[in-house]
Amino acid sequence: MIEFALEQLVTEKYSKVGLWVLNTNENAINFYKKMVFSDTGIFKEENLGEVVTEIFFTKEL
Repeated sequence: MIEFALEQLVTEKYSKVGLWVLNTNENAINFYKKMVFSDTGIFKEENLGEVVTEIFFTKEL
C-alpha cells in the first residue's frame, strides 16, 4: 500500500514526502527506515490524553 501511495506522489510531481512517527513505535521507525525514510531530528510533543513525542521522517521521491 505504501509503495502505491509513493508512486502516486511521484505521478503527481511531488519530490519529497514527510510523516510523523511516535518515538516509542520502534516497529514503525524500523519500517520507515527500511523504506529509506530519513529521521530529520525534528521532534514535537502532542497531547493525546497524555503527552507523546513524535519524530519527523522524510523521503526524497
